[in-house]
Amino acid sequence: MSKRLRHLWLFVAFVAMGLLGLHCYMLDGLTGWFFSLDVPNNTVYASAYTDAAFRKIKVGMTTNEVQTILGTPLCVYGEKDPTGKPWKYYEQIGELWQYSKAIEDLSFHVRNIVFKNGKVHEIVCEYYVD
Repeated sequence: MSKRLRHLWLFVAFVAMGLLGLHCYMLDGLTGWFFSLDVPNNTVYASAYTDAAFRKIKVGMTTNEVQTILGTPLCVYGEKDPTGKPWKYYEQIGELWQYSKAIEDLSFHVRNIVFKNGKVHEIVCEYYVD
């Protein structure tokens, strides 16, 4: 293999590793970043929410630990939804804390925490494309 070809492969590998690292660091990944480029920001967040704080949340944390880091969520879907009606997904997924929502019925940045038995079961962060 020629020296020039070796350098090309090293460059491609370096760029690929950089993109992979960037994808893992960004809460919405590269695809979320790409899709959000052409859309005005349509997301409202809980008052104490920051991306840095959201990155600190780990599976297994308690509700108190999450609330200390992120503050009060916008909505909590437990046995009942925010309107007081029984929430049909409670038995399947547990309690959902919503830290972001769409201002209008358009694409937005999703930031949710799912709890089971009082501990973080799943961390949901993605760019929802409508």
